[in-house]
Amino acid sequence: MLRWIKWGLVLVVLALFFGNKGFRSLVRNYMELKKVQKEWSSLKQEEADLQEKIQLASHQDSYIEKLARRELGLIKKGELEYRFKP
Repeated sequence: MLRWIKWGLVLVVLALFFGNKGFRSLVRNYMELKKVQKEWSSLKQEEADLQEKIQLASHQDSYIEKLARRELGLIKKGELEYRFKP
């Protein structure tokens, strides 16, 4: 008989937690918070990377030249560009 009372109490407690909208809302909000914190961390890292690139671009002409050569395919006057078939 005591076993049935314990199981009944467990079921009542579970029904109180999972049966109302407040607890489900709390869990959903917690999961959303974790998602937003992860996105925030990612954006902070991206911001730090971009700040570093801005710092390099504003103080080193060689960095700008490297970017222009790599991303725009620019060459200096008098240089020859060699292209090989893959």
